[in-house]
Amino acid sequence: VSDSPDVRYECEQQALRLALQTDRRDRARTAAERLFGMTIPQSELLPLAELMLKIDMADQAEALLLRAASNSQRDVRAVRLLMDIQLNRDQLDAAGQTARILIDSIESRAVQTASTMVQYPTTNSGRTGMLVTPSTRSLTPNELEAYRNAAFEVLIKSGKLKELIDEVEAKLKASPSSVALIARLIAYHTAARNQTRIDELILM
Repeated sequence: VSDSPDVRYECEQQALRLALQTDRRDRARTAAERLFGMTIPQSELLPLAELMLKIDMADQAEALLLRAASNSQRDVRAVRLLMDIQLNRDQLDAAGQTARILIDSIESRAVQTASTMVQYPTTNSGRTGMLVTPSTRSLTPNELEAYRNAAFEVLIKSGKLKELIDEVEAKLKASPSSVALIARLIAYHTAARNQTRIDELILM
């Protein structure tokens, strides 16, 4: 039993927490590297990535966030952090692609967040989570708007906003009465400061 993956996972979680609490960065890095090689629950990808950034493990953090962003139940905060990391590392094209994922995530569903580093009850896998506890609090409208504005800024910097606008304009031609598409285009053209097109869309 002591050699089971779940037990090893919990041991490394505990080692990581203790090393961080006692400011032993080398031990924290060792534990984080071992956790990185294990199967990590979706809910723990973001908090583990955040911890990795604090101990100079940006490559591993980015890899975890890429995994989180590719999941259908992605946490919008993970996508935002990934976008910021890519932007800070001058990965402008990748950041632009992630910005599109962020926009899509905000538009497609209500987003759930994960929060603080405390213990929570045993999961279905039999593991006792040590890094995070899931929160059912949805991001506020102001938070979502801030995330979306940040994504628009990256889309503009990467030259991908026009590409997004062109795609949705093509969809609107096929469905000219779609209120949802019109609303999206108004937002996109507002970010691009295309007032003439905004006025046209408002009259549709």
